[in-house]
Amino acid sequence: MAGNLKFGIIQGQSSKWLRDFKVKNVKQSGRQLIYRLSDPVLKGGEVTVNAVALSSSDGLIIEVSAEKIPADIFLFWSYGGAYGEALEKTGNGSLRPVYC
Repeated sequence: MAGNLKFGIIQGQSSKWLRDFKVKNVKQSGRQLIYRLSDPVLKGGEVTVNAVALSSSDGLIIEVSAEKIPADIFLFWSYGGAYGEALEKTGNGSLRPVYC
């Protein structure tokens, strides 16, 4: 039932997923996970992704912030693959069209 959430940046006609950035630092504390990311497109700046798992239910809160990046860079996100029922764990990670 979870789905797939991805973040990326757009600059002009180009885009890039944050998963393709260099991970400068990862910090974990309890239910919180913080990634500091860099990439040449950021011109020396960095992006921070802060994810905190909810304590009383399934889910998380995500904050994405940036420092010292070019003004023409925009964040985008993609989410899909969620389904209204708990799925069997098949181990192959495949999605079926009915899940989307």
